[in-house]
Amino acid sequence: MIGAWLALHDSPHTARAYRREAERLLLWAVVERRQSLSSLTTEDAIAYRAFLRRPLPAARWIGPPCRRSSPAWRPFARGLSVRSAAWALTVLRALFAWLVDQHYVILNPFAGVTMRGGAARTAFDAARSLTGREWTTVRALAERLERHGWTVSAAQRLRFVLDFGYATGLRAHELPVAATLGDIQAEARGTWWVDVTGKGAKPGFVALPPLARDALRQSLKARGLPVRRSRWQPATPLVGRWARRAT
Repeated sequence: MIGAWLALHDSPHTARAYRREAERLLLWAVVERRQSLSSLTTEDAIAYRAFLRRPLPAARWIGPPCRRSSPAWRPFARGLSVRSAAWALTVLRALFAWLVDQHYVILNPFAGVTMRGGAARTAFDAARSLTGREWTTVRALAERLERHGWTVSAAQRLRFVLDFGYATGLRAHELPVAATLGDIQAEARGTWWVDVTGKGAKPGFVALPPLARDALRQSLKARGLPVRRSRWQPATPLVGRWARRAT
């Protein structure tokens, strides 16, 4: 299943980076938790978040860079920085979102497990989330909004907000509806980040996983704007203007 997910990404560099994070989780699940990916829970995801920062026991998980065929090879060269760990979590959240869509798993254990700045986000409250089936139902309804009196632009905007929020795990009040394309930063390895204001009015950066980036590209295309980042106008709103519902 992981191979099929990786095949969706055109960039070999992106695919390699995503494969590394998926394989790290798979190894950890089998070796440390003794279970498959499909059995992981939110509790496991929270434990894995801590593990990314301090992969213990170090002798088993940390080693110098070398060929994978070498007996000295280890998945980590060191514990991940806060930002690198946050990026890894967004990759895994996107992986499990896809696995939910493929009906391979029922719930996404990483859906609410994020890390911003120096503080980890509070544990995910599954009682206030949608199950995989509920999300599929909501998304299917969103695809038919035009049949219920919504204008095309308003429906497209809502679909973008749904996908963007689902992919990033942001709370409703954290969604960067006032952000512009200029607020998105890109690193050399292909990671995208967007500036948001979190709990307590604290600024931070949230990585944009594949689903969020695809939703943004589709939104820009629907709005008649350049999709390629090199052609973006920094002042362009991230979320298009809300059009009134048709009467």
